[in-house]
Amino acid sequence: MFNNTVRLAVLSVVAATIFSSCDKEEVTQDKAANEQAELEQAVAYEQIALALAKTLGDNANARVFLKAEANKKFDGDYDVLYNTLLAKNFGIKEKANEQLQDKPTIEFSSVENLLQAVPNLNIAIPVNIQKWDAAQENPLVTFIPAGFNERTTKKLKAFDSQGNIHWLDAQNAPAFPVIVVNASERAEVDRVTKKTKVHPYLIPACEDPNDCPTPPTPPTTPTTPTACRVDKKIEYLGGIWFKKLGYYEAWALGKPEITLTIKSPFKSDVTLNSGNYVEQRDKMDNTWWVLNNDLFYWDNAVISNTVVFFWNEEDGGFQMPVEFNVGYTDPNTKTTVGGKVSYTIKNDDDKIGAGIIQQEYCPSTGYYSLGSGDAEFRFKARGR
Repeated sequence: MFNNTVRLAVLSVVAATIFSSCDKEEVTQDKAANEQAELEQAVAYEQIALALAKTLGDNANARVFLKAEANKKFDGDYDVLYNTLLAKNFGIKEKANEQLQDKPTIEFSSVENLLQAVPNLNIAIPVNIQKWDAAQENPLVTFIPAGFNERTTKKLKAFDSQGNIHWLDAQNAPAFPVIVVNASERAEVDRVTKKTKVHPYLIPACEDPNDCPTPPTPPTTPTTPTACRVDKKIEYLGGIWFKKLGYYEAWALGKPEITLTIKSPFKSDVTLNSGNYVEQRDKMDNTWWVLNNDLFYWDNAVISNTVVFFWNEEDGGFQMPVEFNVGYTDPNTKTTVGGKVSYTIKNDDDKIGAGIIQQEYCPSTGYYSLGSGDAEFRFKARGR
């Protein structure tokens, strides 16, 4: 929630997902189907991981190729589509088919069957890739199990090149490289054309803090909240900070896909800004990732004195509408009224929070805060 020092002239903030009875029934059916598919796919992922661990153990060329491809970061992270590996004839497909066929109860009897259902099957090296001597070392290979949850899953099953089982801490990243098998969160592969579409996770232009003006430093002694923005000026994002990034995106899933959507209750059909923020985990995990991103132009006559920042960590799934009620000053009547803002998320997305930004007031700490404990998230925003 917001820091208590922020004065908010808000009548109420109520988050509610709106569904009709028919919508609820459809969502329940979709959820059940998704859970069953996830379970069947995870069983296959385990066999793919075991086969990959064995294949890489026997083939230094495959390891060197995998590291080189991952370093290309075709989707912004250290990812390689499984199809890319299969195309190199390292024997990966044959070993994978052996493992799948060893499980007679498995839904997928071959790699081809699995790729029909999950064409964006992905091989990731989410941590310590630069420590990996691919010519000499055989890393452990793990997979994302069914029902995986960043906050409750404690262990991940992994395999070495001999097929032995190891258990990894799911909450804390290891100090060595690990390969992860899972469906890609960032790339889609058309089942017919086989063309790959990468989601546009944009790294802000001011990625290097040395190239950016330093945003305001929070005062050491709290002061009375004062205006840090005025009408007819640009609002900008100074930085973001997570108390524990793993609360929203586990290390095994790589870089987080942080999204920001900005809406006005006065012009609820207009999105003022929709941005994606991707960076190395250590740049924002319990430290400030310094940004300098222009967000939108304040014009009270058009958007009123209040906007809402919706922060999420994107994971995918089926779409769900979310609606907020929020108070603001009507620019015509100059009275405080209630308005609604809505946006769409996906059922597997992690909702970081909704921050209400009023033009007249800023927190005495110099940043806005959402959540508490391990879930705490902070961001700096002001006008210029």
